[in-house]
Amino acid sequence: MLAKAIADNVEDSWAIVERFTQAMRAAADTQDWLHVLNLAGDRHQQLLQHFQHFPVGPENARFYQVRLHSMLKGEQDLQRIATDARREVMREGLLTNHNYKAVGAYLAS
Repeated sequence: MLAKAIADNVEDSWAIVERFTQAMRAAADTQDWLHVLNLAGDRHQQLLQHFQHFPVGPENARFYQVRLHSMLKGEQDLQRIATDARREVMREGLLTNHNYKAVGAYLAS
C-alpha cells in the first residue's frame, strides 16, 4: 500500500500523486477493480493535500501545465480500460443468462 505523505517541494509532492496513478494503472491492468477504487480515493486525498500545499500560481504554472495535461491523458486511458471492462462483464452476464435460460428450457421439455 502506498503511504500518503507531504513533500517539501512541488516536484516531490507530485511524484507521490504519480505513484498512486501508476499503482491504479497496474491494478486496472490486472482487473483488480476494488484496489483501483481504493487507490483512487487515496490519490484524491493526496491531490487535495498537494494543491493545498502547492496551489496553482504564476510561480508554478508551467509545472502544472505539463503535469496536468499528462495526468488528464492518463485519466482518459483509465476510463477507457474501465469502460471496456464493464462491457466485458455485461457481455459475460448476458451470455450466462442466456445459457441459464437455455438449460432451463431444455430441462422443462
